[in-house]
Amino acid sequence: MLSGEIEYDIKSNVFYYETQIGKITIVDNGTAITNVCFGEVRNKDTNIIETPLLKKAYEQIQEYLNGKRSTFELPLAPQGTEFQQNVWKALQEIPYGKTNSYKDVAKNIGNINASRAVGMANNKNPILLFIPCHRVIGANGKLVGYAGGLDIKEKLLEIEKQKANVFFKYNSKEIAYLKQADAKLGEAIDRLGRVERVIIKDLFTALIFAIIGQQISVKAVNTIWNRVQERFGEITPENISKISINEIQQCGMTTRKAGYIRSISDTVSRGDLNLNEFNKLSDKEVISQLSSLHGIGIWTAEMLLLNSMERPNIVSWGDMAIRRGMMKLYGLSELTKEQFDEYKKRYSPYGSVASIYLWKISTFK
Repeated sequence: MLSGEIEYDIKSNVFYYETQIGKITIVDNGTAITNVCFGEVRNKDTNIIETPLLKKAYEQIQEYLNGKRSTFELPLAPQGTEFQQNVWKALQEIPYGKTNSYKDVAKNIGNINASRAVGMANNKNPILLFIPCHRVIGANGKLVGYAGGLDIKEKLLEIEKQKANVFFKYNSKEIAYLKQADAKLGEAIDRLGRVERVIIKDLFTALIFAIIGQQISVKAVNTIWNRVQERFGEITPENISKISINEIQQCGMTTRKAGYIRSISDTVSRGDLNLNEFNKLSDKEVISQLSSLHGIGIWTAEMLLLNSMERPNIVSWGDMAIRRGMMKLYGLSELTKEQFDEYKKRYSPYGSVASIYLWKISTFK
């Protein structure tokens, strides 16, 4: 659907927003988003008013464009035929950072010969961005037409490509399980909405970050980490092995911690520890191997498992913020190891997603 050609009920609420990719028109019917298009689109007697839903939609678009959001959480009500609805539903199932061809979408809706019809339904998508028709490309890998223009489509795909591996991956399956398993956590999930957890895909980089993060505040961690990156460049075993303990310490950490970082860098660069093999190991095996190194305990190993390897069931007793989140969630003045283990068991096998929410809950005063 081309910019400027949408149709909507004159009783709908409409508002126009400026973004880094141009002006966007967003429409709701009072309860759900019905249209999103590029440019400023007005119908006769348009009701120009910024409702809370329209504002929320705009905020989520901005978060998406800034690489801080990979999914949208809004009620949608696109108007179309049953076939179009099936296609638009399939578009919403294309993962962030991935693309499908028209043939792929046709196969996903159970009609492999409907590629042409899929293309027509794709072009009639009334809710751009939230129904991500920009993730559909030609069978030859080339970009195809887009309402906002191919330059915007290319920019959207580039944003997703760069950020696709930044957030811990989870979906409605994990959320539904946790909400059923624990009523209080379920209430918090409903209240907070989706909580994103930034991950570091490179295992060595993530390990160094985890060591820096031992027993200091998040603010201090970020300050030191920024200094390390600014002074030493790419965080690789080879690069860090060339830097003296004194230079590492000058980034703002203790000499002991700087020594741990240098020692582990030497161990990995010599090949005495192959981090790439960790993906083949169980959680317990990863913890065992890492805990044998100076400066790495169970908590540091668990942070690597969650924040880099995206293992699904990590809830760390050694993490004070997670314990604090539990205490706030359940209204406890103290938390015993037995209580912790009971909650951890309740969250299994999706403890990592529970941890992500507990971290968020721990920040509330």
